[in-house]
Amino acid sequence: MIHTKEPKYNTERQLSAITGVSLLHSPKPAACDTAPVILDFESELRPWQARRSDTWLFVTLPSDLSEEIRELTRGGPRRGFRSVRVRATVGGTAWSTSIFPRKGRYTLSIKREIREALGLEAGAPVAGTVELLDL
Repeated sequence: MIHTKEPKYNTERQLSAITGVSLLHSPKPAACDTAPVILDFESELRPWQARRSDTWLFVTLPSDLSEEIRELTRGGPRRGFRSVRVRATVGGTAWSTSIFPRKGRYTLSIKREIREALGLEAGAPVAGTVELLDL
């Protein structure tokens, strides 16, 4: 006798809730001729107040830039916590990550390796770019 394991998620909605990937709606088709969207920012490097014992440092993107990101990503693929995948660049160092909405603005985590390589500490001004992915 062959035993089959019951699927852990029996509906597309349950799977979507767990993975953050919607199987119920098709994402917008990618345009081949779409130029990359790269946005410049300047902000202050700040510790994440909810995790004072950790060394998580973030920059908060300006309000006007955050609004532009919301407009550009509206109707795009949904991700967990309403995050947006980006390619961030600070001081010539680039990495793929996500930005997360918080109090109407997006926040970008600056990895420890990048902060150490660039000599950045809490309170330092940070200038860089975010390239929006998955548009």
